[in-house]
Amino acid sequence: MPKKPLSECVKSQKQSKLKEERILAAVDAYKAEQAKPRPHKGVRAIAKKHGIEKCYKTIINRYNNMWSTTEAHEDQQNLTAAEEAVLVDFLMQSADRGFPQSRRNITQYANLIRDNRLEKDCMQIGDTWVGRFLERHRDRLQMHWSKPLDTQRGQSMNPEAKEKWFELLEEFVVKAGISPEDLYGMDETGCPPSDQGTKRICGG
Repeated sequence: MPKKPLSECVKSQKQSKLKEERILAAVDAYKAEQAKPRPHKGVRAIAKKHGIEKCYKTIINRYNNMWSTTEAHEDQQNLTAAEEAVLVDFLMQSADRGFPQSRRNITQYANLIRDNRLEKDCMQIGDTWVGRFLERHRDRLQMHWSKPLDTQRGQSMNPEAKEKWFELLEEFVVKAGISPEDLYGMDETGCPPSDQGTKRICGG
């Protein structure tokens, strides 16, 4: 299945991230040059080497411990970068354990994180935020439609059936001396009709 094309917002975020990485590398290079005895490379030469010729003033500002634009506006964001990273990790772990989250649940978790940092009666995060959040982290999070469990299959999963399954396992596998590497799985479902479900968040 072809991937969804990147939105202009995501493209801009990726470009900003790449630019930020180059600036940080240039700042480290500038610090190293400043530690050397003169003559040493100037900031313009370092900026040109890292492909950010117009950002030489930014390199000097960062060298003097001034905040980046992202850091300066972080307190205006619904969640900080660190809080978003925690939420992404939680969603990944939740999906890995078989409990993918819906967009509504993500909003609720985001509000819990926000309430923990701010006052309880602070303005709540809206549904539109979730879409932007997923766009920012689309390299790790993806939306998928969940498929409801067939009623007949659900009814067959009962204690008696499971007990019988283990009895058959012992008789035909354990007692027969079949080793684990000689066991193979098979899916008999073929191509079932598509059932509508709920979109869930899963790891990329």
